[in-house]
Amino acid sequence: MIEWGDANDVLPAGRVHLRVRHGEVPREPPDDLIAFCIPVGESNDVVNWSLTDDSIAFGDHGVVGRFAEWRSSWEQAWVIGATDMLAIFASTAGGEPDRLSVRQRCLISRLCCTEHAAHGRSFSPIDLADLDDALQTLRNVIHERGGAGFGAVDATPGSRRVGLLRSWVGTPDGTVLSSANGVTVRVDLEGLGLRFDDGRPTLGGITSVELIEASTVVETAAASAVLDAREARSIGWLIPESVNWRVRSLPEAVVWAHTFAAVSDARRLAASLDREAVLHVDLLRSPSIEPGESRPD
Repeated sequence: MIEWGDANDVLPAGRVHLRVRHGEVPREPPDDLIAFCIPVGESNDVVNWSLTDDSIAFGDHGVVGRFAEWRSSWEQAWVIGATDMLAIFASTAGGEPDRLSVRQRCLISRLCCTEHAAHGRSFSPIDLADLDDALQTLRNVIHERGGAGFGAVDATPGSRRVGLLRSWVGTPDGTVLSSANGVTVRVDLEGLGLRFDDGRPTLGGITSVELIEASTVVETAAASAVLDAREARSIGWLIPESVNWRVRSLPEAVVWAHTFAAVSDARRLAASLDREAVLHVDLLRSPSIEPGESRPD
């Protein structure tokens, strides 16, 4: 069952997408998606389609995938990153005035801006070319400093998921990823950790999370904790499509690999069509999906 978080909860950060339109928007969705789609636009002027809020709750497991495939027939989309991680990415760029020009730093800041005003922000083909060049420079900076990041991989028996489910970069002050019912998930230089409001010792450097019946077992290299369903909500929200995942240390550059690739891909498509790329910011964030259920990208 999907419930929305309490007003005091901190839900996982939403994602930022970069989109390039390459075809006409259909006036009607396919028959198998009609119940789950809503038009974007006024009157008969449909400019886009989106999924309804309850699509995941009441649709079958293939709804999101079918919608994504259908949407790709007129618009290509790339996930740039989560809003909290992009804020860290932007700060990295801002700290390199000798390697990046003012225009390059401004373009990266525009890409990573997570405020409401960024939604619908456009990048011309020239902007994308300059942005891509800037990111190549920033990639070299990140490689040179050799920082570390963290990634989660699926360990669910029988699962065919490959690659990283999520990835994060820690900072000295740490970043809150989610919080509910007195349990806060943070990422800092040691990796993912849990902080408890009831005085229990903090768990730092999480190595695995596994849902076992009504309990969730969280392990580190030195300790473990068993959380009941209510306590586990905050960490379950991070990767709700998996009931068993492992955390691995990895080079910081790997965390941003999809960001670099997305901008390069968008640059090529936008240039070939002479069209702009548009930012879509998921400000609604994620619903409080129980572990094991899926959610849209």
